[in-house]
Amino acid sequence: MPQNCKLNRMGQTTTNRRIVFSANRKRIEFVNANSRTIRKIELDNENLPGSFGLRCDGILVGDESMDLHEHYIELKGSDVRHAIEQLANTLKHLSREPRIQKKSCYAICSRIPRAGTDIQIAKKRFRTRYSALLSFTTRQAQVNLS
Repeated sequence: MPQNCKLNRMGQTTTNRRIVFSANRKRIEFVNANSRTIRKIELDNENLPGSFGLRCDGILVGDESMDLHEHYIELKGSDVRHAIEQLANTLKHLSREPRIQKKSCYAICSRIPRAGTDIQIAKKRFRTRYSALLSFTTRQAQVNLS
């Protein structure tokens, strides 16, 4: 990771094969089959300035062999719009290269509204503004790291 990156100084590194973020019956599991070095950052446990504002629940950063891919996680109830705001604000403050670095954002919600185009607009905005893939799922998700 670049020396000036804020993410270098946050969280803990692990080589566990299964890395889990969970809260209030929402869960995302990352499968690290090759036991690569991963940095798991739980933002609630980090000392961030009060001016930081909204933040997502966690970040997972892969090592150089994974192109330092950043994964942003928000475990939410049914307020999808608030989850999008939290992910976007965290990307603005902590992403290494907001327009270049490979990123994936996950909003694990208890309920996702079906009507409206809010979700499609948010996915497009994340793709163009942050070079990030935004995905929504209910209750739980599993992601294979490669």
